[in-house]
Amino acid sequence: VIDRSHTSANPRIAFVLNNMGHIHFKKGDMQNAITCYKKCFNAQKSFPEDRRDLLVEAGTASTIGSIYRRIGRLNAAIDWYETAIELRTEVLGEHHISLSSDLIAIGHIHYRQKKLDFSLAAFSECVHLFSGSISAPDPGLLASILFKMGEI
Repeated sequence: VIDRSHTSANPRIAFVLNNMGHIHFKKGDMQNAITCYKKCFNAQKSFPEDRRDLLVEAGTASTIGSIYRRIGRLNAAIDWYETAIELRTEVLGEHHISLSSDLIAIGHIHYRQKKLDFSLAAFSECVHLFSGSISAPDPGLLASILFKMGEI
């Protein structure tokens, strides 16, 4: 008999679920990929506070957002990207460059949804993060964001 009472708090379970999500994604099975990543995320959240890694959780949330974006479930994607931003902000603060990738994704989704004010806000926040960063952003990425802002 397997004792399943503590499996969700086991880092190995989260690791296996993450890998299963990768496999389903590579096979093009997005629904099972989402299921595995969500289970992985929930397992990560169930770790004791001293063993949780919020940046890893943020990465998982961002991955789920990316899959939802890919399959056209844009509002769900935004929710997951925002979860990733919240987790990263808790660790890195509000002005860290690592928030930019999720903000860019949110900006593109809002642009696609014709919610141009929201799109512009997300892109503007990215530019603000870039301007406050010690390391220079990728010039091509910055140019792309500025171009999209100009279109808006």
